[in-house]
Amino acid sequence: MSVPKRKIQRYALKVIESKSDKLLSPDLIKECFQHIRGKKKTEAIIEDNTTNRIHYLGELTTRANYGTGYFVSAKHHHRPPLIHTSDLSQRENPKQPEEGEMEKTHFAVGFGSDDCYLLLENKQGGVSIGKFVHYLNNHLRDIKGRGQRIDYDLFVTGDFLNNLKGMPRILCAQIYTGTNLLSDTFLNDATMSKEIKDDIELVMRAKRGQSLKTQMLEWFYKKFTHQSASASSRISRMRIIGKSEDNNPMLLDTQHLAESEYIEVDIDANGQVVTESIFPKLRQMIRNMPGITE
Repeated sequence: MSVPKRKIQRYALKVIESKSDKLLSPDLIKECFQHIRGKKKTEAIIEDNTTNRIHYLGELTTRANYGTGYFVSAKHHHRPPLIHTSDLSQRENPKQPEEGEMEKTHFAVGFGSDDCYLLLENKQGGVSIGKFVHYLNNHLRDIKGRGQRIDYDLFVTGDFLNNLKGMPRILCAQIYTGTNLLSDTFLNDATMSKEIKDDIELVMRAKRGQSLKTQMLEWFYKKFTHQSASASSRISRMRIIGKSEDNNPMLLDTQHLAESEYIEVDIDANGQVVTESIFPKLRQMIRNMPGITE
């Protein structure tokens, strides 16, 4: 049994109200998964007629605020002749047109207080993030109609400030700072309740078709890296949501800058990842995401 490496891509899933683009509770994603698990697998299949490929949720095991599972996909109506790699002899492919080679794409999903994280095995022939989200949205419409949709942001790798400067469009910035922001702003006229979280979230959104200014966000980032500030007044976290040059969603988060991670997994005789070898590592990775608890 060989032990190769598999790339794990990190994403943040979000639920958006279609008319207003308002962010909704990620608990709707939990509800969507529960709805799918209540169906027979034959009723939960999504057919991609452009590629003659089906995919469906094969397994999902949950523990408190996170879970691990895999999608099954298969390409059918594709049966070219088989060729022997030693003597190059050929023979007809015995599989039926309706049959396809089974592929598993493993994942982990985790729910913090405000965020939903996805770790997705990156593999050729597997379920991509676009197919993953498309699948969820098909089933979300079953229970919520067309008023909401699930979307995603990709965690970006490397230096935060360099990525910020290179982001073509910046749609939203979330700045987390201490509760002193409220008392300083309202000159102590507002009574601070002890139930308030340690961090206050300041959200800035770009007008439709425009982008937030990088220089302004650089100033906030310097406040984030200025360690001499008191814990109650310094910026503790920054999340920047924008678009790449090819218009794909991007997410910069000072709490988690890694774009992907390679992990070692066992491969069986058929070249497939052994599920029991990848799940423990995915569980450990998802528990390390911000706000994920046992």
